[in-house]
Amino acid sequence: MSIDISTDEDYTGLLKTITQDKLSDPADILDDLEESHDQLEVDMPGLGDAVREVSKGVSEKTSQEYSRLMKQCQAFLVGRGMISKGTQFFCDNPHPQAAIYIVAWIMDSCDLIRLDGTPVLEERSTYTHAQKMRAAATFGFGKMHGLGMQAWHQSEITGKMLGNPSVSETVSTYMLSLRRRKTQKGDTPISARAVSSDLLEDLYHFNNQPRYQGPQALQGGFHPARKGELGPRARALTNLGYDLAFCGLLRIDELLKIQLQDLTKSVNPQTGQAKISLRLPFRKTSQFGGESINLHIVGSLT
Repeated sequence: MSIDISTDEDYTGLLKTITQDKLSDPADILDDLEESHDQLEVDMPGLGDAVREVSKGVSEKTSQEYSRLMKQCQAFLVGRGMISKGTQFFCDNPHPQAAIYIVAWIMDSCDLIRLDGTPVLEERSTYTHAQKMRAAATFGFGKMHGLGMQAWHQSEITGKMLGNPSVSETVSTYMLSLRRRKTQKGDTPISARAVSSDLLEDLYHFNNQPRYQGPQALQGGFHPARKGELGPRARALTNLGYDLAFCGLLRIDELLKIQLQDLTKSVNPQTGQAKISLRLPFRKTSQFGGESINLHIVGSLT
């Protein structure tokens, strides 16, 4: 029989953290949920165990790491009395409080606050590790037990909780608050290397080396392409994509939805300066689109 964390003083800090997290910006919560979708894309409801085993969607090494973390989560929950010893937390019928249990597991390992609300003095695991724990939970429910990436929600018909507990507002809002606390403490942000104009320039010169500009020779038989073996057009599109995202502060989903008709090119007849204009079909802050980005090109436009 599981304990009731809503009345247990040992979980005062957990409940307080979850309550405070409700004040998070809805746009930030949406971003976090979309990122969790990006990590695990394939939805597999109804497939057999054998198919799930060969369709994990991650490398064997990553699968082993996730399995290790899932066992760690199971042991934590049993040790805390949240689930009974014979109960499997990762299953196709999750506990109604599964999202809160995931938060408790991550909080116990990575947060600066204990589950009972007292401050932590010893060194804690990083935010990056917290992300791995969350990804393992998402993988466990979504891939191993066929719940996919459907958001955790209560059915209006049966009142039963459905979907993937890790893809929930509760977990997302907690992860956002944990990141803020880690950053305030001085931990290194997760984006260890920001994209800069110098980096984009290096990428441009790398992709425009003479050895990458000629047509690729056809070879007999099947030879899997090695990393980096892109043609000149693909490299030019890569450069353009990074430039558009950098200059327009585009999110990855906004960039990937750009189509050819959204781009126009022109040349000033007086100065000869080339320009590429992007008409965004939509933006997160402007769902009906209408915003434009202009890139002025130095040199020829081909």
